[in-house]
Amino acid sequence: MKSKSPLGRQFSRYLPLCICLVLFANPVSLLARAPSHPAIHVDREFYVTHPNFYERGESAAARVVLPDNFLPPVTFQWYHDNAAIPGANSPEFTIESIESDHAGTYHLDIVTPMGRVRARGNLVINTGYEFTESIDPSFVQTPLSQESLDSRKLEGFLSDDRLLVSYGSETGRGWVVLAVDGSNLLSFEHPDRDAELLHITKKDQLVFSKAPFILNASGIPQSFVLPTMFIPEAGLQEAASLADGRLYLRQGRTILRCLADGSIDPDFTPIEGRHRFSIDAAGRVYVSRRTSFSVSDDVYWTPYCDRHLEDGSRDESFTQIRGRYDSSPFDLIVTPFIDGKILVYYSKPQANQLSSLELYNEDGTKSQPEIRPLQFPATDSPAIDVERGLVYVNTSFGFPFNMVRLRIAENTLERDTPYYFGRRSVSMFHPKVSPTGKVYATFYDGSSWHLPPQGFFRLQTNLETPSDLPPAIGVNSDQGPDSKEFVISAEVETNHSFTSEWIPLDGQEMHLEPSPGEIPQIRITSWEQTGRYQLRVTDPYRTTLSEVIDTRLQRSPVALANFSGRGQPGLGENTMIAGFTLEDNGMSILIRGVGPTLSEYGVESPVTDPAIRIFDASQTEISFNDNWGDDAPTSVDKLLRGTGRAGAFPMAEGSADAAVIEFLNSDDTTTAHLQVPNEDSRVALIEVYNASFETRPERPRSLKNLSLRVRTQPDEGVSIAGFVLNDPSGLGEPTRILMRAVGPSLSAHGIADPLTSPRLILRNSNGELIADSTDWSNESSAEGITYAANLVGAFPLDPTLTDAALLLELPPGAYTMAAESNDSTQTSGVVLLEIYIVRSSRRAY
Repeated sequence: MKSKSPLGRQFSRYLPLCICLVLFANPVSLLARAPSHPAIHVDREFYVTHPNFYERGESAAARVVLPDNFLPPVTFQWYHDNAAIPGANSPEFTIESIESDHAGTYHLDIVTPMGRVRARGNLVINTGYEFTESIDPSFVQTPLSQESLDSRKLEGFLSDDRLLVSYGSETGRGWVVLAVDGSNLLSFEHPDRDAELLHITKKDQLVFSKAPFILNASGIPQSFVLPTMFIPEAGLQEAASLADGRLYLRQGRTILRCLADGSIDPDFTPIEGRHRFSIDAAGRVYVSRRTSFSVSDDVYWTPYCDRHLEDGSRDESFTQIRGRYDSSPFDLIVTPFIDGKILVYYSKPQANQLSSLELYNEDGTKSQPEIRPLQFPATDSPAIDVERGLVYVNTSFGFPFNMVRLRIAENTLERDTPYYFGRRSVSMFHPKVSPTGKVYATFYDGSSWHLPPQGFFRLQTNLETPSDLPPAIGVNSDQGPDSKEFVISAEVETNHSFTSEWIPLDGQEMHLEPSPGEIPQIRITSWEQTGRYQLRVTDPYRTTLSEVIDTRLQRSPVALANFSGRGQPGLGENTMIAGFTLEDNGMSILIRGVGPTLSEYGVESPVTDPAIRIFDASQTEISFNDNWGDDAPTSVDKLLRGTGRAGAFPMAEGSADAAVIEFLNSDDTTTAHLQVPNEDSRVALIEVYNASFETRPERPRSLKNLSLRVRTQPDEGVSIAGFVLNDPSGLGEPTRILMRAVGPSLSAHGIADPLTSPRLILRNSNGELIADSTDWSNESSAEGITYAANLVGAFPLDPTLTDAALLLELPPGAYTMAAESNDSTQTSGVVLLEIYIVRSSRRAY
């Protein structure tokens, strides 16, 4: 018995089963490319997304930023602990002088013709605590006349703890040496304004990326000749040194060791490695590399690290450290400690976020699977004190970017609890440790690192923890163990006993489960449980609110999967055309024009010989296929593998059906044209699939925007588009969908024979009628339809014409939408079927 299509039981005799691997997609108008869905968000310059403590009398402000296509009518309402604030009806909200009764959680609701939505982020105010100053007052920087403090960047330290700082000048970049108290000692500029400082040796030599390659601490070039196997004009990429002055240098793919005069060390065999390297006190070299592998057309990267002995040969006794694979390249940052332990973390190019720390033994075996400081995310690369076995990390635990210190203990890293920096309302970034263990950090005003820094400061490391320090709360949300649930956990740091209470801010039902700590976890297994959650902690001194975890914003969005369109293709404007764009660049797309195989699924008069032509946004043909089995064996094998990954039904061997699979990198509109000989009253199916290899099935790469233009006719000629709404989270999330059957409005776009009065019919997988539309402007949701079309970038419909449209909220499942004539005098015409995911009403913009 043949499988029947889930595109509507009433149409099952026409279509094969075409539901496959779930895609993420928003369909595109064939006549106007839709932009990415805009987001209402709060300006981070003014909005604190982490819980913050304010002193009485301070001010707090927040501001929402609307996208350009959010046109009136739009109204605003700010809320304090879910109670409307009288008169707070603008995008901006300010508290001029904070008092105790201002403590709580603030959010903004926005009302549009589509309904009520909530702006991202929440302002959390905790009051009644005076910050302990963490800046060391004995360190005071003296500005130079030609630069400001904001342009200074702490590059490193000389052996006696003097600071080397770069700054911007009219002629390029300069460097200044600061005394331990912050006063200026001397300044200099490198002859090449583009030179970067790579390394400071134990003997206070400064190694630069461009010639002159070595300067002393006064900025005077030193006698140094670049090794002959290096090209001076190419510069250097990395440098490291031993205490005896031997220097390791990397240019391109080659790492070599040279003596103090620049001559190549004859006792060292050059190493090949182009990404990152580090050395330990014994002169062993840890070389990080990347390797790539492909699955079909998709490329993935895996970083790994080998160790080389002092003579440059590979250390066969060392177990190669291998990182996880990813679709974009990233490096392993490897730091050996004096005691033999090895710290590893990951870094993507141009990114500076620490996702995890891993500790390895001296032989390369893993000491512990993974260490995430305090189990909450870190905000930038750590500062590592190799000699003392210490790691300084910024985390979002409790306060904005609170800095913590970790210490190697046995086979793990543990929190150094007596170590206290104080807590500030400004953000600390880019920590650095001097040779004697002093800690410096760059400070930014507020929670935004996009603002100019306030400068760098030395931190006090001998602060005593105040007895009345408010509890620091860290909340974390993550995928559950079976990827079909969502888990929220929390930790509290305090010196006192406390009580805690989870608050469901949107009144949602809450499922609490015991956890090993004192605070139960929240486990979310259904859409009704999603919403905003906050933890309230009370100790003998005060009540503290955590940041807000909004689970609606942290789920994978609902996907529009397996778009398939059926109709009677022809020539000219009767050509069946599907249009789409990519949400993620770098995807394998399977496109099929099915005719002969449809006879196996009950279609009485299928097209006998369809062809597929693929065009890019400039209407340049990028691919063509007539008979899928006539391609070279490698191409046929590629199609078969792509069909299997997509979960598409098999086409008959040797059939005249058409299929192409292309790896596309463009986010511009791509169109697929199904062309046929001059066959009247024949039926064909056009399909678009994401055929990429998915490394994370719960977050698949996505198509964005799909549409189908086709001639609709009676009986088998009725145009039908089938689609599946799939919720990768498994929570049953409903989704707001805009569907349009555009007929008369096509006249303005050059279509001579449009369907003048289309009827749009929507059915579920059981064939049950859900809704229909014959004149969109008479729908009760007409204003919302107009607003939604503007949001997704669809061309506007003329309210005087009888195009059809529906704006509905649908649960996950399989659906069919059909377009037939509502005018008995016209049974045939060209129609454009469009499906847009707008947003679920419970998912904030």
